[in-house]
Amino acid sequence: MNASHFPGDSSVEPASVRRPVRTGTIVWGLLIIAVAVLILAWLLTDITLDPLAVLLGLMLGGGGALLLGGAVSVLGGRKHFTGGGNAHSPSNEQAS
Repeated sequence: MNASHFPGDSSVEPASVRRPVRTGTIVWGLLIIAVAVLILAWLLTDITLDPLAVLLGLMLGGGGALLLGGAVSVLGGRKHFTGGGNAHSPSNEQAS
């Protein structure tokens, strides 16, 4: 059952609050696009690609992007974290 059906539930975010974009979603999207572009380039041209080198480059690039995105969100003072709970949420401060 969806928790949004309970009117007294304070854990449901209002519709006007926008959640931040997850770094992982962006990185995975870019990796899939990069693989698609490489496959198209391989099919439409006569270039040869070493699969191990391509995989290594994609893994290093994706891992680096995930680490960089995580560091930016932590060091940038982002107030919303999409995973886990936040002990200092406004609803907890009002209850004390």
